[in-house]
Amino acid sequence: MISLFSPESKFTVYCQQCWWSDKWDPMEYGRDFDFNRTFFEQFAEMMGNIPMCNLQNAFKGLENSEYVNYTSDAKNCYLIFAANYLEDCMYSSYIWESKDVLDCSYSTKLELCYQCMDCDTLYNCKFLQNSKNSSDCILGYELHNCKNCFGCVNLKNKEYHFFNEELGKDEYVKQVEKIINNANEFYEAQNRFYKFSSEHPKRYVHQINCEKTTGDGLKNCKNCHHCFDGYGGEDLKWMINFPGEVKDCYDISGCAKFELGIECHAIFPGYNVRYSNMSLNGGSNMTYCGFVDNGKNLFGCIGTKRAEYAILNKKYSKEEYEILTSKIIDHMKKAGEWGEFFPISMSPFAYNETVAQEHFPLKRDQVLQRGWKWSDYNSPPPKAGKVIPAEHLPGNIKNIPDDILNWAIECAESKKPFKITPQELRFYRKTNLTIPKYHPDIRHLKRLELRNPRKLWDRKCSKCGAGIQTTYSPDRPEKVYCEACYLKEVY
Repeated sequence: MISLFSPESKFTVYCQQCWWSDKWDPMEYGRDFDFNRTFFEQFAEMMGNIPMCNLQNAFKGLENSEYVNYTSDAKNCYLIFAANYLEDCMYSSYIWESKDVLDCSYSTKLELCYQCMDCDTLYNCKFLQNSKNSSDCILGYELHNCKNCFGCVNLKNKEYHFFNEELGKDEYVKQVEKIINNANEFYEAQNRFYKFSSEHPKRYVHQINCEKTTGDGLKNCKNCHHCFDGYGGEDLKWMINFPGEVKDCYDISGCAKFELGIECHAIFPGYNVRYSNMSLNGGSNMTYCGFVDNGKNLFGCIGTKRAEYAILNKKYSKEEYEILTSKIIDHMKKAGEWGEFFPISMSPFAYNETVAQEHFPLKRDQVLQRGWKWSDYNSPPPKAGKVIPAEHLPGNIKNIPDDILNWAIECAESKKPFKITPQELRFYRKTNLTIPKYHPDIRHLKRLELRNPRKLWDRKCSKCGAGIQTTYSPDRPEKVYCEACYLKEVY
């Protein structure tokens, strides 16, 4: 099976079919609380015994989407991560409400899109960033309500523009077809675009329909402080990755349809959940729980399914539960545990196995010096009968034969082999895109390089000098404008 737990992990791991089945009972692992030991010690011991699910998905919400993780409501999807409400999507992460998408990130409502990031409501677009309500555009940054634009930056309500220059329809089509039908021509156009984009002012923050909100990558948010990559939030603080209907929450990574939460990770959906990790298919009034399904009134439970009034996976009456949880909280306060998320020493994963390494990269010795886990495991390379270097692929998709499905492609950068799926090949032909030269992991990292860090700095608007709070650090060379100056510049 495919699993998020490496073979060197000490956990017992079940496939999704077995984990979600009635073949085992998580309550059989229940135990009495020992007031002579700390809560975290007992929780960690129980977590080491209970079987883990190989992938963290809302299993019943998936259709023909076996190879996805942290995903729900997906149909015909492949290698999708932390994403929801999708159909026919591949090699993407943090995308929502999208269809026919490949190699995209941090976006909502995309259709027939490729290599788009931090975008909203696009159709048939490729290589766009921080753009919205646009169609049939290629290589763009901050395009709003645009159609048929190529290599453009900071355009609003424009059509048939080529590197911000307006062209007639026939001339535009001629210029674009010449580039997209030749891989070398397109590579040169990309380099030209990135240089062209760097010469234009940047908006200090990327928000859509937000009110009294600080942070970046946000849409339809109100009263949110220091939040990143989410939409539909209200009264939030220190949040990332929240795709809709989230209210009154604090310090959470990954949630949807969630209210009254503090210091949690991956809650879909939930109400009044504290210091918990991974809850699917609903959950309410849960404290210090992990990997549970639709729980209610739980404390310190792991792997339970539709359980209620339980502590350390042991069932209690409502009255017993309330009395005992109050005593455990007092016990945790004395030990200095109460009000803190699980310590990193209890993480099921090494630091470099998590997305923390992507956003806050550390070297092996730096991680070990902190007393954290580091994994030296490298998965063995897949066996490939026929391998072709990516540089030898034809530059035009029309020259790619069906036989490419029987070959492994050697990544131009990592030299790691990867394959093209039939669904993927159909997408490239449908969108007139050439076969990628890089392994999906490398493509993912290259997209991340184009994003700003999840951190806010105080600096001055490059035009009027007004104070702004932005993800562009003061020592960066870009011209960063406040909202007022930016709007004057582009309209």
